[in-house]
Amino acid sequence: ARVPVPGEAPGPAEQNPAARFPGGDGPPAGGPGGRFPGLRDVKNPLKVRFLAQATKPGGAFTELYHSAYWDLYDRIYADGLADEVLDAIAAELPVTDRMTAQEASESVDSLRAWITRRSAALASQRG
Repeated sequence: ARVPVPGEAPGPAEQNPAARFPGGDGPPAGGPGGRFPGLRDVKNPLKVRFLAQATKPGGAFTELYHSAYWDLYDRIYADGLADEVLDAIAAELPVTDRMTAQEASESVDSLRAWITRRSAALASQRG
């Protein structure tokens, strides 16, 4: 199965950041205006170089990269860790003047829906 690669050569994802996520719906809403303050799409030259080697057929790190990628998928998505962590965080969210119980619930539901879509997209790529 093809492993999605962050920082791949320019294509639809470069033209539309939401295309980097399964279904093209982008990351879950959060923060002011639905954005993540301070989160940048930084191109690290070492990361780009490593991923270029790790994802090409016969590359020096291809087998290791794919093995590690799907191991993380199993531990985070397939085994339900992402949902467990979200549940734990949601249980600790305080209701304040800046976040009502309804807003917290809507944010948790949005993130849970994204996790579900991401899990399904990765599972379909794994084959």
